[in-house]
Amino acid sequence: MAPDLGDNEVGFIAEADTFFIASRSAQLDQAESSQGLDVSHRGGLPGFVRVVSRSELCFPDFSGNLLFNTLGNLAADARAGLLFIDFRSGGMLHIIGRARGLLGRSGDDAVRWSREAHLSRHQCVVNRDHAFPHLFDFVSYSPHLGAEG
Repeated sequence: MAPDLGDNEVGFIAEADTFFIASRSAQLDQAESSQGLDVSHRGGLPGFVRVVSRSELCFPDFSGNLLFNTLGNLAADARAGLLFIDFRSGGMLHIIGRARGLLGRSGDDAVRWSREAHLSRHQCVVNRDHAFPHLFDFVSYSPHLGAEG
């Protein structure tokens, strides 16, 4: 466990084409554990997540299902968990930190792929080799994945 990214983690993220982000709603019901938590997939071509510094990431937030659950959750509670999985080796990278949305800054290099992006300040980084038990061979990217990532 570490507070910042090391060289191995930076390489892991640079090669990633998918990750999952966990967030919580302001309406989290403490009595009902199935209410108010959200885990969403994010994907793109390798490099779609940028390492800005050893403690900061930037990634696009594409429109997806147009519900914007993650954006709304992060506006109410900045705590977030990111999970990167290498499906070829079984490696998993967990990052816990605080995230925020950047809106309406399309001229900014950090959000050149979309109108919205998140930055994450890391509080805990855990890199685990061979943690994911299901290995897969890469076949191809979706034909619907555009050049923007």
